[in-house]
Amino acid sequence: MPAERGKHSAQPAAGFLSRVYTGSRTINHILGYAIVALAVPSTVALVAFIRARAGWRQWIGPGAFLAFIALMVVSGLEHLRLKLMRLPKPVFSTWRHYRTA
Repeated sequence: MPAERGKHSAQPAAGFLSRVYTGSRTINHILGYAIVALAVPSTVALVAFIRARAGWRQWIGPGAFLAFIALMVVSGLEHLRLKLMRLPKPVFSTWRHYRTA
């Protein structure tokens, strides 16, 4: 039976559930770091497949996962950059306020 349009899935993600129960995003961040840590064995597998001259069907999995990790890291950095751009600028950001006529 398909879900109604506009309704959320009946199976929310673990990070979302942790925010509902704890009110914090700590577990969300821990899960994100765990996923990034999985890039290490994925890189090892990708290198092994390429060195063994395996077909594209073998290395496409680790390659797609590493592309996902790269996209996740880049979008996180972009979010941080946008967040820093919205910070208020200090009132006395230059010395021109102290100049006398």
